[in-house]
Amino acid sequence: MVLSFVQPLKLLNATTDSRTTNGVPIGMNSAVVDYFTSHGVRVMLSIGGITCTDAWNTALAQNATLLGQRAGALASQLGVGIKINYEQSAGPNLTGLQAFIDAYRAAHPYDVSGTDPTARLTIDVAAGDRWLIALDQYATAHWLTTGAPVGRVLNGAQDVAVTAGIDYWVTFAPAAKADGAVDFSRWGAWEESVACLEARGLTDREDFALDLIGAGRPIPAQGLMFLGWFTEKAMTEVDDILVRVRVTDRVGDTHERVIALMKGAIRSPQHPDPPPF
Repeated sequence: MVLSFVQPLKLLNATTDSRTTNGVPIGMNSAVVDYFTSHGVRVMLSIGGITCTDAWNTALAQNATLLGQRAGALASQLGVGIKINYEQSAGPNLTGLQAFIDAYRAAHPYDVSGTDPTARLTIDVAAGDRWLIALDQYATAHWLTTGAPVGRVLNGAQDVAVTAGIDYWVTFAPAAKADGAVDFSRWGAWEESVACLEARGLTDREDFALDLIGAGRPIPAQGLMFLGWFTEKAMTEVDDILVRVRVTDRVGDTHERVIALMKGAIRSPQHPDPPPF
């Protein structure tokens, strides 16, 4: 659930008027948020919108860092995530926007587990190739992935699912195969996958992590389950790791998904992130 819209300049100035309290619309309060979260619905607040482009530009120019800090404080106050809705298609203030994000992330770092609602920071980059192009390009270069790729599976249903089984298929980079590494020829267990990575000189929970997930592990409604994490060193050895996850829903139906953990990974990140554990 995304509640719209917080006007960015009013948030920066902590404005109180007939419709706003400390920069926040009066309808965006704890009672409203608690109603949705008590029914298992995640809540985010959208800052901006097409009618707030000038307000975004002014707020970013005046004090982008303070705006990010106030957004972070608002997220803490209500226990919500934040959606950036900055609709400046031509010449957006990317420096200011980055300062906003840096300030927000200083208060709410990225959460690999997905359990901290305040760590959910997203941005609307529109659809197609005719709108918000500069934002799209900047997002692709700087925000599309964490410094080290993190794999997760999302239960998008409104009820809990239970893990029925999980398998792995490891394939190695050409240089590693030239050095003797052998791709899996079948789905393998967690122990086999970890062992083959360690055989390449990689250290578990230092160079990579594959979460040990057993049958019966629940995935809460709208919840994320951590699957894996890899450093640049690991990505020079591994081409990809496929994870086959099978879950059973509340009525007993079985669902299966295959996740490619390295899909879209930046293998030589400029700013690697620390381990997520």
